[in-house]
Amino acid sequence: MRPCISIVRVAKNDLHNLRQSIPIILKQKIAIPYELIVIDSGSRDGSVEFVKQTSKIDGRLSLYEIPSEKFHHARTRNLGISLSKSRIVVLLNGDAIPCDEHWLHNITRPVINGESAGIAASYGKQIPRGDVDISNYCRMTFNYHNNYRVKDKNTNLSKAELYFFSSVNCCINTEMISEPVFNEKFPVYEDVTLSYRIISNDMRIAYCPDAPVIHSHNFSYYDIMRRYFDAGSVWKRIGIFLKNDKSISSDRKRFINHSINIIKKRTIIDKLKFSGFLIFAGLGFKLGLNYHYLPKSICRKYLSQYGTV
Repeated sequence: MRPCISIVRVAKNDLHNLRQSIPIILKQKIAIPYELIVIDSGSRDGSVEFVKQTSKIDGRLSLYEIPSEKFHHARTRNLGISLSKSRIVVLLNGDAIPCDEHWLHNITRPVINGESAGIAASYGKQIPRGDVDISNYCRMTFNYHNNYRVKDKNTNLSKAELYFFSSVNCCINTEMISEPVFNEKFPVYEDVTLSYRIISNDMRIAYCPDAPVIHSHNFSYYDIMRRYFDAGSVWKRIGIFLKNDKSISSDRKRFINHSINIIKKRTIIDKLKFSGFLIFAGLGFKLGLNYHYLPKSICRKYLSQYGTV
């Protein structure tokens, strides 16, 4: 039977996570047939062998390999979409683990049922791992709340909230979006560039807290600064934030208020770590918003993690 949902998973050296998640993915409780495509970009930890062996047992699973140097957040996801056999495509990172057997039904339901209402995409909740540091715990619990909602250009949200979207765990109706789905001019934040295009074109995005995955990373302060530089530069380039945008400081205040309720119960070490996060994230984002005033050689060598400028 031709699959009606295609799950595209990008992975590299994720054997531990694939062993946990693929059995869950292949046991999803959903009446619609689906396939799972794993795009591996140069794993050397046994991931390729594991996927190949599992595909012999379950024909819904297939593997596509690319060299590690060919991986590109936007381009590789577009490749996965081109390999899929359905207009309904679910994207999932290799280190993201669905929490239960209802994940696929819950992440696809708004997109499948909401096409006539203009819902072109959805994204699910992300639950931090047990070893997550305080800054990422605060950030993730701020971004991934427990309230289902559908966003469009008339939704009363700040710009950061309105355009927030994650390709770590999402579903897209590819027929509603012109190709290529992701803008390949940007090597990172391909998800926000997509959400900006969806909402600007009078379509809608659903947030699904009932489709959670376990996923988080910890970063050094230097990596935090570079990641936020990339965020600021990309958001500036696509036109989300203009000069002296007041919503930036408003979002920052709401995030700090949310985080205070968490860190006041933590140790002094966590409080100091969180303060460091605010300094380096704020510095990186400010520099990113003003990237056009900085020498490109400095941006590329020291400030950008992914070469966004």
